[in-house]
Order: sequence, then C-alpha cells, then structure tokens
Amino acid sequence: MDLQTVDQCIQAGRDALLFGSAAKDFIPEWVKEKFKGKFKQLQVEKNIENTLTLAKGKMGDRKQDSHTSFKVIEEVLEACSDEDRTELQELWAALLARIATGEGRSITKEIISIVKSFEPIDALVLKTCDVVGRTQFNAHSLYQHIVTNVPSGSQYHLGDITASCRRLFQSECFDYVQKGIDPTQRFTADRPLQLAYQGANILRVVGDIG
Repeated sequence: MDLQTVDQCIQAGRDALLFGSAAKDFIPEWVKEKFKGKFKQLQVEKNIENTLTLAKGKMGDRKQDSHTSFKVIEEVLEACSDEDRTELQELWAALLARIATGEGRSITKEIISIVKSFEPIDALVLKTCDVVGRTQFNAHSLYQHIVTNVPSGSQYHLGDITASCRRLFQSECFDYVQKGIDPTQRFTADRPLQLAYQGANILRVVGDIG
C-alpha cells in the first residue's frame, strides 16, 4: 500500500469522524492501529466542537461573564470530551453555558462526576421526574409518562426505567420517600421515590438560563 492510499485511508477516517460517514468501516486494521491516536484526537475535537456549538445556542444573546472560571470550563470540557451522544452533549452544553454567563458557581466536581456517569436514559428520567412531580414518583409512573409523552419513549421498557432510577438513587439524585428502608432490599418499580438534593441541583444547573 503506497503513501497516497494510506493518506486516503486517513482522510476517510477523518470524514467518518467528522461527518458520521461509514467510511471508517473500510479502513485497514493496521492503519486504524497506527493512527488511532489521531482518530481519537479528531473524535475529541468533534465532540467538543458540537458541545460548544450547543452551549452557544443556549447562551443566546447573553454575553460571556468577565469573571468566568476557565478552570471549571476546562474541567467540564475534559469530562465531556469523550461524549458523542447528543442527549448528554446537551447536558454538558447547559453546564458550559451557565458557567460562561456567570451562573455556574454551584457547579462542583461532584456534579461534573455525576453527569459524566449518566447514560442518556438517566438524563431523560431525571428530567421526567421534574414533570411528574419531584416529591413522590416511582419507576412505573416515570415509565408511563415517557412512553406516552416522549416521541422516542416506546423504545424503553419498564426495566430500563427501573435500572435508571436505581443508578440515580445510587448517585444521590433520588431518595426513598419512606425513610429507614434497608438499602440492600431489592429495588422495585413501585418503590416511592423523591428528588434528592443532588438531583435538584443538577436539574437547576442544566435548566434554561434565566
């Protein structure tokens, strides 16, 4: 294989990463291995570019605050650099927009860590509890709302929502309504839950900028 062909393979890889092309399926394995660092860099650049574009959209006409903490922005960008799923890029973009406009002082390393652990369904479930009711809900009521009101809701099963509620409980975004429940008990779809402090905090910082 001559250098021109290798260059074409690399360009195909770049196209695949930057434009979602299926061209990457045709790149020889040895080329992928040799240039995987470059491909990784291109993917990171694409992820960050997409997230920053979303953030600018959320900022609207609001100007960047002169006291913006670039240290926190750097921490968020580092955390979201591997994220290529739009649902989660939206969350990261909301955090960045809030930081840039001077409203992100309550965005802590703990919040960044929790958001980084999210699956797309976790973001959906967290936002849904804000609609269904923060003070009492369960996986079943969230599931009913999602399959009825979310365009893509039919792809989810009750077990998916229950598993997401369990993860959000473990990250202290949700809590049991009834206190004193043995945490080793089986987590069920009808267990009454409420929004906990971290969940409320995340909803606030990823919400619309005032």
